Amino acid sequence: MRVSTFTRLVALLLSTASLVLVAVLWWASKTLVSLEQQNTHYGALKNDIIIGLSGDIEDYLSTGDAQNLVDAKQRIETIQNQYLPSLSAQLQRQLNTRLQVLLDGIDGDYRALGKLSGNETALLDNALRQMAGSATSLINYAQQAPQDKRGSASRYIELAGDYYQGVLDLSLATQALYQGYSADKQVAVEQAVKQLNALAAEIENTENLGVMSEVDEDELFFGAEPEDLAGDIKAEIRSWPKRYPRDLQSTIEQGQIHQQGIMQLRTEVSSVVDVVIDAEQQLRAAQNVLKQRLLVVFGIAIGLLFILAAAVYWLQRSQVLNPLRQLRDGFATLIESNELNPIVSKNSETEVGEIADYFNQLIERQRNEVRERQEMLRVINEFMSDMSDNLQHIRSGAEQTSAHASHSQTLLGEVQRIGDDVNEVNSQVADNAQHTLTTMAQSLGFADAMLAASSTTEQRIEQGMQSLNQLLAGVEDVSKVLDVINTIAEQTNLLALNAAIESARAGEHGRGFAVVADEVRKLAQQTQASLGDIHAQLNSLSANSQRVSQHIGELATQAQAQTDNAEELKRNAEDISQSAEHANQVAAQATDYAHRQRDMLIEFERSMQDMQTQISASDTRVKDIHLSLQQQMQSIRASLGLDNQSV
Repeated sequence: MRVSTFTRLVALLLSTASLVLVAVLWWASKTLVSLEQQNTHYGALKNDIIIGLSGDIEDYLSTGDAQNLVDAKQRIETIQNQYLPSLSAQLQRQLNTRLQVLLDGIDGDYRALGKLSGNETALLDNALRQMAGSATSLINYAQQAPQDKRGSASRYIELAGDYYQGVLDLSLATQALYQGYSADKQVAVEQAVKQLNALAAEIENTENLGVMSEVDEDELFFGAEPEDLAGDIKAEIRSWPKRYPRDLQSTIEQGQIHQQGIMQLRTEVSSVVDVVIDAEQQLRAAQNVLKQRLLVVFGIAIGLLFILAAAVYWLQRSQVLNPLRQLRDGFATLIESNELNPIVSKNSETEVGEIADYFNQLIERQRNEVRERQEMLRVINEFMSDMSDNLQHIRSGAEQTSAHASHSQTLLGEVQRIGDDVNEVNSQVADNAQHTLTTMAQSLGFADAMLAASSTTEQRIEQGMQSLNQLLAGVEDVSKVLDVINTIAEQTNLLALNAAIESARAGEHGRGFAVVADEVRKLAQQTQASLGDIHAQLNSLSANSQRVSQHIGELATQAQAQTDNAEELKRNAEDISQSAEHANQVAAQATDYAHRQRDMLIEFERSMQDMQTQISASDTRVKDIHLSLQQQMQSIRASLGLDNQSV
């Protein structure tokens, strides 16, 4: 492509891109203005509902002013007429349904909430004031008592003070219960009411003070008589505590109804607010999608501009800049490096291609003259290159050989160190084997002594068993003799008894014989008692002997096991002694081999050092030859004037 054609094409593309960009900017501006208007309209709707409508409802609930409810109704109608038509159909249906429900409630049940929004405890406050007033009236009544009733008047004043304190306690308990219900608070209220009823009963039973009411003359004309003021006061004091639980229950129920209505109203307002907030989120999501589309369109437009710029740059580079650079590089190469290379032109029909063609014809003439001189230099250059390569190979081989020799010396040092370690280990093994032999000899002596001791122990145990068996046999013989003596004692006792009987029959003549018979009988009884003790001791001795026999049997078993263990220990000691002797012999042989290996390694290391010296000298000579060859090649090139020309 010629430069003139390229210039006209670029102007046309830039004009088209400008028109497209203007159209995209106009569409984006119009879309953003529409989004801004939509946000403004919806923000006004949101503020009117969340701030205006909710504020009117809350003001109505807090003050009870019906004008706030009227303002809320007018605001709902304004929202339905002004804002809803511009919203989407789905959002319009949702808001219209909830606003209509709220509007119906404002015209109906919700108007009653304002009437109850004042003092919800007015009924209870009135009852408490009446009870406190009755206590005050009772005090005034007592203060008007005659002089002879001062004692009862003091009692009235005391009861009135207690009644007034009970009213205060009831007021505090009621306030706590109304603020938050709990069983303990309910019990506190009931206790306060019960206390007031008890005080009212005590006041009722107290005698009147004789303070009479005043009667007008007109009432006297109709037969009216003065009455004691205590009757009405006592009736009020008695009636108010009884009525108070009903008033409290009624107040609590009305408060619950009021709170339920308020909660329902706030729930409906909250549902409208929730719809508005959800719709706002949906609107923002839709706007975000639209904004993303705008960004995509802008991205596409900008991308197309970048693509257009890249295409223009590529065309300009390929059709104008590259040919000019090739022409410039050709001139620079000819002047600086004296290399006669032709300039390559992709399109010879352009202005730059024509210039390059004429320039290449001039270069071709110069190359023909240089080609003859290069042919002369080629043979010499090849010979010098081969010589340089051979020297380089020789030098590389010498360096590798030197490196291997150094590594071998390092390995020899490691082998020598390992040999020294092996010698030391062999010495330790030999010492340990000799020590093991000595220790095993001692162990064999200990094992023989243990076997002899075990054999002696078994013999003594056997002798002990024989002696114990003889003892048991003697115990049995003694038991038999004791049985015979016991039989004789029993017969002696019977004979003494018979003798006593016969002496009794003999009367006075047999008295001395009776004394002797009685003594004989006592001796026989003592003999039987002693025989019983001896027999018990023999039984205990026999039982202990049996246990000793059992222990001796167990001891014999353990002695036999000890003998077996001693024999096994002796066998193990003999095996270990043989192994230690063999290890000592092997360690001695290994030490001899290690000494021989060390002598051989020292001789090999000396040979490696001599070879390293020879390799270093050869490497130095090769470096000198290679440097001299390079200097000669550079001198030949300089003399022919071919230092910067290619072959």
